[in-house]
Amino acid sequence: MEVALKKILIIDDDQMMLNALTTLLETEDCATMTSPDGEGGIRLYKEHQPDAVLLDLRLPEKNGIEVLKEIRRINGRAKVIIITGYPSPEVREEAMGNGAFYFYEKSKDISELLHSVQKALSANPS
Repeated sequence: MEVALKKILIIDDDQMMLNALTTLLETEDCATMTSPDGEGGIRLYKEHQPDAVLLDLRLPEKNGIEVLKEIRRINGRAKVIIITGYPSPEVREEAMGNGAFYFYEKSKDISELLHSVQKALSANPS
């Protein structure tokens, strides 16, 4: 019997970050899809209903908070993990107040991000 891979959507405008996260998550037996912008990410979310989303805050056109709100409108139980290189208490509070599952600072140990992804995937289904 084949085990279904968990689907992770990564939305980040930094191609190196997309590549690194894709490689990392695929070693954890996840199927990944990526978008360099919010509109594309929202479209992919609607089409594929991934199990979790990694979402950068600073994106072209739509910012991460706007994308988070839209994804949560589509699915109020969506597991969205915010990833940012520009953390602040105010931004963290806004993200968590809008339903983010976790807030990850890119300067932290990557194992912290992996742990949050695993928690999101093992939480109640979205």
